[in-house]
Amino acid sequence: MRNIVNIIGGGFAGAEAALTLASFGVEVHLFDDHSPLESLTYEKAISQTFLNELSALGAESELSNNLTILRQKTLQKLQINDKIKIFNEKVGEISLYEPTIIASGTNTASQLFNQISHIVGAHNCKRHSFSPLILEGKIEGIEDENYVYVSVPQESLSQICSYLKQFKSVHESIENWAASGLQLLKAKAFKPVFVAGKIIPNCLKFNKQNKKFVLNNAQTFLNETQQAQLISFIPALKNATISSFVEAISCTRILPICVNNHLQCTRNENIYFAGAVLGFDGELEAIASGHLAAINLACKMFGLKEINYPNDTLCQKLCQRLFLSPHSSSQMYRVCDIIENVNSQKAESSLEKFKEEINARISWHNNLCSQKRW
Repeated sequence: MRNIVNIIGGGFAGAEAALTLASFGVEVHLFDDHSPLESLTYEKAISQTFLNELSALGAESELSNNLTILRQKTLQKLQINDKIKIFNEKVGEISLYEPTIIASGTNTASQLFNQISHIVGAHNCKRHSFSPLILEGKIEGIEDENYVYVSVPQESLSQICSYLKQFKSVHESIENWAASGLQLLKAKAFKPVFVAGKIIPNCLKFNKQNKKFVLNNAQTFLNETQQAQLISFIPALKNATISSFVEAISCTRILPICVNNHLQCTRNENIYFAGAVLGFDGELEAIASGHLAAINLACKMFGLKEINYPNDTLCQKLCQRLFLSPHSSSQMYRVCDIIENVNSQKAESSLEKFKEEINARISWHNNLCSQKRW
């Protein structure tokens, strides 16, 4: 394997990956059709705990709780690093035989989307993400502690299918499934569920959240009026009102099942993924994923054992959440969802050992280079 890594995408994940690999002495070719770290928005507060942890883990970006400063100083660091060569151009083709980190974000051009689909499998690469359908009021169904299970009568299901057939969609959605017939619609969106010793046919599974009912993975491009009409076909929802409609968001996402816990592609050992294309939502979250992908790719190149972030750290819990819904392309992974569940004392004791281990690996590689054995 050559000692050059291609990084596709110049956002925070790609920038961190480039800087981390450069710290190992690896030459990096960073591709982005814009300037790196360009056109990024900054509106949310930064977790100081997360910031401190990334610093302790050895992240190479110029960390700051001011995102504008974080962007500007990290960009400067990229531009002056003699190990990093920046190409302001689209990637023509992803080589399957060269070490590559794909951190292309969610706004991926069609040509690149098609190449990613080829690498991970078309069924594992989604062009759109969908917000959940949220209902309020009363739902009639079988309940347990966390869910309400609604059985849709066969007659209602036939009405739904007939209604959906008038809407055309080339993308994966309930409209698309209905166009292929009732059986596919049932298999995709109304699967039977076994609950409390009985089978619930044609089931919709609502998550109970603060007196609201959330239907995840509701994939539709219908507008609000059309969604309301669709709900009216289901008797069990007659006393419920729609609090939030499904919204189709144009973005490229791969399913978590496409990577292992080192963020390495399961179908091609030369390819790693990081950032929003995997669902890491936020600047620091992107940096955490880029740092991990880069460390493990470097370890692979040097014949060293790949690693995970230490247990009890925010970074490790963030990565673990990735695999709680391995077949979902709609989950977003944010530190704000897990920060209360982290034992800061245990995390602190693990961080120093992790950084020592990484520094030892960098020193090992530098010594190897000085002896001209690499």
